[in-house]
Amino acid sequence: MTDGKDTYKQIRALKRGLDVLVELNAVPGASIATLSVRTGIHRTTLYRLLETLEELGYLRRSPTNDSYRLTSQVRRLSDGYDVGERIAEAASDCLNQLLREINWPSSVATPRLDAMVIRETTHGRTELFVHDVRVGTRSPILTTAMGRAYLAHCGNDERQEIVARVAASESPEAPLARDGGYVKRIVETTREAGFGLSYGDARPALGSVALPIRADGRVVGGVNVVFFTGVVGRQWAVRNFVPALTRTATTIERTLARC
Repeated sequence: MTDGKDTYKQIRALKRGLDVLVELNAVPGASIATLSVRTGIHRTTLYRLLETLEELGYLRRSPTNDSYRLTSQVRRLSDGYDVGERIAEAASDCLNQLLREINWPSSVATPRLDAMVIRETTHGRTELFVHDVRVGTRSPILTTAMGRAYLAHCGNDERQEIVARVAASESPEAPLARDGGYVKRIVETTREAGFGLSYGDARPALGSVALPIRADGRVVGGVNVVFFTGVVGRQWAVRNFVPALTRTATTIERTLARC
């Protein structure tokens, strides 16, 4: 059994090892001297860290000039950090700001197979209960504003794959997915408007407005506002929610670009 000092040394070594990986990511091909300056780690300790990381397969040493580079093994460290996690992280503060501005709950979601999956939401953070939405909730893709916003702006091949999955599923949306005219109208209408709109289509008493979220040159998700159709009119929702959603989507996209 290790004592407190040994545990502290092990944790410190872990931190230093991670520091080395971070610096090699920033400066590929760095030398021992460069890494020592950038990390503040003494060269003797640094040699041991580098040897350990090389044995584990996370970096390689060039035999010609003793420089170090990361290997593809480091990708395993980020396998569980997908675009959905990036969006959730980027959107959290933005959604809180949006809630303060409009007082209706909102969410961000990304596609998964035949549905949109909620990644972050302000449902539950407001006294106004619209419906039960949590992180991980699956949302229809053809009848919701969020799904329509994504479907209308993703690539043709991806759109066809999504629609085919919905059509082959047991979802209530399956008959709609098999109706090529319906899908075409939804895509064209949403593209022309510049935003997704659902007014009682997914749920009779609920409406939603949504915009796509882009990252790395492609659509990766969407952000919406949900409201009661008996309280908020269609045109009022568009006039008041779309500008706020545009600002929110832009801020999320800028944050994603920095991630």
